[in-house]
Amino acid sequence: MLEFPVRYVHRNILFTRTGEVFALYRLNGVSYAYLPEDHKREEVMRFYAFLHGFRGRGQLLYLTEELWVDVAGYMRPLPLSGDPAVRGEAQRHVESAVWEMAGRAQRRRVYLCLQLLAGSGKTDLVFSLKEVRDLLLERLAAVRKPGRVPESALRAALLAEEEIFNHSRSFVNIERAGLADLEFIVKRCVRHYGPLPPVLPGGEEEGVPLSENSLLVLSDGAVFDPKLRYMKVSWFGDSGEEESVYQTFLTFADVPRNLPLTGHEWLFRLESTVGFPVDAVVHFRLESPEKAARKVQVRKKRLKEQLQEHYIGQGEAPLKEEWAAAAAGGLEAKLEEGMPLMEFAVVLAVAGPDLNEVRARARTVAQLYKASTGFRVGVPPGDMLRCAGAFFPGARFGRFLPRVHADPGYLASAAPFGVVDVGDGEGFFIGWASPGRTPVFYLPGRAMQRGSGLIACVGTQGGGKSMLAKLIAYLCALCGARVFIVDPKNEMGVWSALPFPVRRVELTPGGRLRLNPFRLSRDPHRAASLVKDFLDVLLESHREETASRRLVLNHAVQRVMSLPERERSMIALLRAVDDIAGMPPGGAVGDEELREARVCSRLLRLCQDNAVGAMLFGSDLGGGVLDFSGGGEQVTVVSMHGLPLPRAQASADDPYLRMSESERIAVAVLFLVAAAAREALFSERPERLKVLLVDEAYHLLRVPIGERLLNDLALMSRSFNIVPILIAQNPSEFGPKIRNNTGYVFAFRLKDRSEIEEACAMLGIPCADETVDALRGFGEEGREGWCFMRDPDFRVAEVHVRPMPEYLLEVFDTRPGRFQAAK
Repeated sequence: MLEFPVRYVHRNILFTRTGEVFALYRLNGVSYAYLPEDHKREEVMRFYAFLHGFRGRGQLLYLTEELWVDVAGYMRPLPLSGDPAVRGEAQRHVESAVWEMAGRAQRRRVYLCLQLLAGSGKTDLVFSLKEVRDLLLERLAAVRKPGRVPESALRAALLAEEEIFNHSRSFVNIERAGLADLEFIVKRCVRHYGPLPPVLPGGEEEGVPLSENSLLVLSDGAVFDPKLRYMKVSWFGDSGEEESVYQTFLTFADVPRNLPLTGHEWLFRLESTVGFPVDAVVHFRLESPEKAARKVQVRKKRLKEQLQEHYIGQGEAPLKEEWAAAAAGGLEAKLEEGMPLMEFAVVLAVAGPDLNEVRARARTVAQLYKASTGFRVGVPPGDMLRCAGAFFPGARFGRFLPRVHADPGYLASAAPFGVVDVGDGEGFFIGWASPGRTPVFYLPGRAMQRGSGLIACVGTQGGGKSMLAKLIAYLCALCGARVFIVDPKNEMGVWSALPFPVRRVELTPGGRLRLNPFRLSRDPHRAASLVKDFLDVLLESHREETASRRLVLNHAVQRVMSLPERERSMIALLRAVDDIAGMPPGGAVGDEELREARVCSRLLRLCQDNAVGAMLFGSDLGGGVLDFSGGGEQVTVVSMHGLPLPRAQASADDPYLRMSESERIAVAVLFLVAAAAREALFSERPERLKVLLVDEAYHLLRVPIGERLLNDLALMSRSFNIVPILIAQNPSEFGPKIRNNTGYVFAFRLKDRSEIEEACAMLGIPCADETVDALRGFGEEGREGWCFMRDPDFRVAEVHVRPMPEYLLEVFDTRPGRFQAAK
């Protein structure tokens, strides 16, 4: 039977049956895998500094939490729409996501259990007399006293805990653990396999005595049946039937003599590369340099005598002992400089319902360590029960464990703080973080509580960026969001297959619909400003050499805005420009302005005669004017697939140089549609979630006015509760202002080295060779739907996007012929 070492719990302070006192903390993780090398070293050195200042014994519990996934828990944080049709679609998503995650989803929990030296042992004579009295009563009269501790011992422990907490959190991100954490640790360390039911919430009790039978209660009456190289654990589940799991444990038989600070993260490797749950516990003890130096001197002297015996008897000494003598000298020098000596031991646990599977997993872990780090890992025969007990907080540092004496940096280099978590922690399931067992969640609106909710999706064609953008918009729509989609490629018509009220607008040359730039905003001042920005794109009046043209257009816009609202249109603007051009020279308008007025008149007439430009000359008097204010639809898709937008290869330095007249007019129309969508969303209730999805956003990002429009949208998105989603093929299209206001970045397949470097800059990760290979390999066979994701907390991970329900994969796939098959 396993012995549970804790006899009394006060908040996060644990009093053991051997008289020791420990404080339990949860170590919050750091997204470590893709940090720059100097940042990795910084994180490792912070943990090293924490260990350097600690004295005494401790445990590092590196545990896997296999998530308990159910429909009620999944739906709890989701602000789903009340519309019955949308609610039904949401239910299908929820059931599919829960099915996908069940039995697979996991995340890492790391705890530190640190000894409180000031609170350990008997603190006064009164405490000792009370202990003697209680022991006599228990033995002679069979009276069992509650396992409470004296006030003096409790006060000493609280003071020691406060001191060690303040010291530790200046180096590592920790928080005090509670009873729920202790319950999780105990249950996990009993089973080491399978999801645990969620702990019922409750207040933190000031003090909880634990008897020797507490383990039996916390483990649901688990029975341990240890064998030579494995152990079977059985208990009765909620259904009343017996459940069981097989476990085996591994220890370090030999370790490398030296490890670099980074590159051999021997604990984080379990999180980042192993595809099944592995738990670990590290027992460690840190001694003061003075005490450790005396031990080293004694052992050094003993080793020197052994070497002399070898030289006298055999003429030479074993290489291992010669190395040990040299290492002892180096260790002695470090101790003289003030470094504490660390003694540690490691136990790894793997478990599963099938014994053969458990043995195969143990071999996989052993091979991983041998191949990647040089550790020799093996199963200690006959020690299964003692290895299991080593996982309990406050457990003894058993002599059966193979121990290693080392610099504290040896444990720090394991990167126990590293995690692969990315995303919002709760919300809608969108995929898996590599290696494929950590779920990624997106909760609409969560990012805007901390900053910008803008989402940037980049990647070459067919890489999956449009699929991800449509998935995010779909999930927002399940929450009742108003969704506006600017669709230059006619790839968003798939929304008609989903149960949302959809309005589809075909804005194509030669079509019936017209745009009136003067009617984009209900606010006259904003309407005038939008028209001026639009004319900057259409007539290139933003240049320094066309300042006179800008003055003419501003004057003409003011004239039009003075007309009744129904008479404001591009036709009225043309008349106003003609009036200015017809003014006599030498009057209120200068000669340069008159020349520019005549140029503007000719350019506007050319635009009016163009098939694309004719779309702009609509008025309320002529009918067919497009109104974006909405008529009850939830999703509006504006398709502009007939517009002759410029190619992506156009000059990025000055995009106007290679644009034809039709292309420039098409970009101006795209600007108008995006501006109209923004104004329509601004007019919605502020509390309602809104989404503006702009496909092929580089057309706007390449012109100054368009970039300013998207910059303003990013800055104002938080105030108006808008989630902007911008899709572009090249990361270089996103300027510094947009990047600084981006909440999420998704980087799909990229081929060009310069664009890969830009993607890494957006993600905030180094452009290492393995990153380049990963980005180039995304989207290939077996890697479909993979990308790099950066969340608002700047955590980065490789993510496999998994739309749920699975029929969304077909509905959102717009490759030729796929949508018809889906329907």
